[in-house]
Amino acid sequence: MAKQGRIEMLLVVGWVCLFMSLLSSLILSPDAWAGMVFFGVVAAMLAVLQMRRDDP
Repeated sequence: MAKQGRIEMLLVVGWVCLFMSLLSSLILSPDAWAGMVFFGVVAAMLAVLQMRRDDP
């Protein structure tokens, strides 16, 4: 049950980051896409590490 809630939280955080990156790319320049991709990769790695640590 806790893992389900954590996954939903990660999804919400991911969507918020995607929305913010879209906003920043519209405001600043298309160069912001590189930052979004990098941040997405880091967030995915952190999520995998977190789930692995939670597993017994």
